[in-house]
Amino acid sequence: VGFEIKPGHDIGLFGLYTHLGTDTTTVIRGFNEADGQDVASTRLRFVERSMAFSQLRGQHRLTDALELTWQSNLAFSNRDEPDTRDITYNVVNADMDLFRFKSEPGSGERFFAGLDEMTMGTGATLEAKSSWVGLKAGASVQYRDRTFDARRFRFVYVGNDPDVLFLPAEQMFDSSHIGPDFQISERTLPTDRYSASLLIAAGFASATMHLSDDLRLVTGVRLERSAQELSSSSPFAQSEQMPITTTETDDSALTAINAVYAINRKQNVRVAYGSTLARPRFRELAPFLFFDTTRRRSVSGNPDLVNTHIHNVDLRWEWFPGATEVVAASLFGKYFQNPIEQVIVSASGGDVSYANAANATAVGLEVEGRFDLGRFNSVLDGLRVATNAALIRSRIELTPEQLLSQTNSTRPLQGHSPFAV
Repeated sequence: VGFEIKPGHDIGLFGLYTHLGTDTTTVIRGFNEADGQDVASTRLRFVERSMAFSQLRGQHRLTDALELTWQSNLAFSNRDEPDTRDITYNVVNADMDLFRFKSEPGSGERFFAGLDEMTMGTGATLEAKSSWVGLKAGASVQYRDRTFDARRFRFVYVGNDPDVLFLPAEQMFDSSHIGPDFQISERTLPTDRYSASLLIAAGFASATMHLSDDLRLVTGVRLERSAQELSSSSPFAQSEQMPITTTETDDSALTAINAVYAINRKQNVRVAYGSTLARPRFRELAPFLFFDTTRRRSVSGNPDLVNTHIHNVDLRWEWFPGATEVVAASLFGKYFQNPIEQVIVSASGGDVSYANAANATAVGLEVEGRFDLGRFNSVLDGLRVATNAALIRSRIELTPEQLLSQTNSTRPLQGHSPFAV
């Protein structure tokens, strides 16, 4: 909903609410190398997610050359996973449908988890324009707070009647078998509860200068302080572990400069530099252990992760053959300090976590085109075709500690594709 207070002064309110539930049954059949025989695994899972987001924003033309914009936002998100059930059987005789319950971690297990997150922030930008220069300055503050809590329980076989282990799950775990044949044991880990927060405060300024009819220069700087905290400890944990607490404060000066030279009315050459950063997500920081049923491995976060700082350079040629058409080619390069990667932490089980490497580089070539097919035949007027392709080469430098568990001293960035079309 929007409201015009008077000409040049607008206020708008935006709201969004979404609520989604997914009910999933996963059945896996296959050969297990550790057991030396086929296994049958089943997971029953229901996950409920909701998000409410609101933003109040204003735009005010103070004079012909001065404009103020501002915004404030508030959001809540929730994820509830009540009673995910996992069970695994060894296939004794597939022809006779003979299956034996496999009493081990991850089998006969029930998992409960809930996540609540709140985000709020505000910001304002003041813009001034003249015939040859445009100036912008502003500030913003954004805060995020998250709480995650999980508990795990498992049916542990303690009986003397092995025939019980051949029953279907709904019969095997019937109340009559709880006590004489199975005990319900809590398996909650110390890392199954965590709270985390992220505060980002920034001020920024930029200028767009028309140095001549052919040359335009855009430059800017963003001064930013971020403070990220995470604390992990569960009172229901069945093993003792000191609470894990991590605090990361980062002060950054992010700069950018972009020069655009018009070769003629239809062609430009751009040269650009910009510094950016990537923060570890809460999911990558939290030491919480998650079991990936598809790949049969555990995934956990790393509270020692730090921010990645990235330096970007770009050289681009553009040709505009028509009002809606463009042909462009770019050369680009990136330098990463402390890039975050997913790494294998258990060679036998293939379990993964996240780690900062020392540094990495990426260089590439990108070409793109957008054409109106009406230029070839008037029947095709209004029909456009667009394409984009990039070739990218990345290389990463590992720390001496990482070299102990890695195959190669240099390699591409984890998960990186050498091309995109």
